[in-house]
Amino acid sequence: MPRHLHLPYHQSAAHETITQAQRLQLLRDLVDPAKPFFQRDRAAALLLALFAQPLTRIAALTMNDIDLSGDEVRITLGSHGPIPVPEPFGQILRDHAADRGPRNIEANRTSPWLFPGRRPTQHVHSTYLMNQLAKSRINLLGTRLAAIRILVLEMPPAIAAQALGYTPECAEDHATLAGATWAGYASHQRQRRDPEA
Repeated sequence: MPRHLHLPYHQSAAHETITQAQRLQLLRDLVDPAKPFFQRDRAAALLLALFAQPLTRIAALTMNDIDLSGDEVRITLGSHGPIPVPEPFGQILRDHAADRGPRNIEANRTSPWLFPGRRPTQHVHSTYLMNQLAKSRINLLGTRLAAIRILVLEMPPAIAAQALGYTPECAEDHATLAGATWAGYASHQRQRRDPEA
């Protein structure tokens, strides 16, 4: 072995996001009943594209994480508590929860998991979900990155982190990459409520 071993620094490749227009088109496709998605895949892709949820977290959601009791569907993804699912997307989750297929078997109807696996005691494996969504040519990572970067532009990263189950550091990193500046957020919100302030 030489006395001085040089190991080149490994720099991870930048991940390419999809555009906001592509993300919106995917969301339109997900609510279009003419598009050939299994209801389960439609619901999983919705949580990916709308709330930037990784497939490992989507797969492990339980029926207790979704509130279908009121007029508005609410889902718990982070420590912030339930967040509303806007329509028409809420109906997709209602339809999926009523028939947690694609196989309509008794074990699925009584399973505690929002996305049941082949065995009643287990949720679907995230790799299986990944393969199913990839068949629909959904850019999984690009979609999730686009969603989180839009969300941290629309709300302060700390709030996005709590609502979506991300760490504050991760949300801040995405906000920086998205070009968000939240230094004047409090005064901006105050002015929106009281324009004469």
